[in-house]
Amino acid sequence: MARDWPRLEAQTRLAVKKEKVLADVRKKVKQVEKQLEKTLKPTLENTDLSHATASKHLVGHLDPALQQLAQQENHTTSLSAQLTSELEANSSTLTELIDKINGKDPLQRLDRILNETRQRAVLRASVESPSLGGKIQRLQQTGQEQRGRLALFEDDLRDAGQERDRTSPSPWFMMQTHF
Repeated sequence: MARDWPRLEAQTRLAVKKEKVLADVRKKVKQVEKQLEKTLKPTLENTDLSHATASKHLVGHLDPALQQLAQQENHTTSLSAQLTSELEANSSTLTELIDKINGKDPLQRLDRILNETRQRAVLRASVESPSLGGKIQRLQQTGQEQRGRLALFEDDLRDAGQERDRTSPSPWFMMQTHF
């Protein structure tokens, strides 16, 4: 036991030191927990407050948007009803017009169509006649000949102007010969 005594004493001291250190650590942990509690509590309250504010803000934006959507839906419904009634009115008007067109005497319609066809045939024949085609061709040939003559005339004028410029004395030469 005398041999074990120093070892037991050392173990006891170590156990006492461990308990002191553990007590200090527990105190520091409690202090840190208190400090965290103090800092976290306002943060949590701020978070709750900011969530509430954001929720109110969001509701404030949603209400006008929902009202606007409801107004647009009502407007669309009224426009749809108006368009339906206009389409029905136009449809009945078209039906009446078609009935009036179809209700006329079929012989009158046939006569009118035949008259228009005859008038078109006369116009087509007058435009496509050989005598008219010959006249048009002669006019085109005459126009071509006149363009050729005009080009020759313009060339002659240009040559005459150049000849005049070459043969006439220059004003500088005339001034020196007079003095």
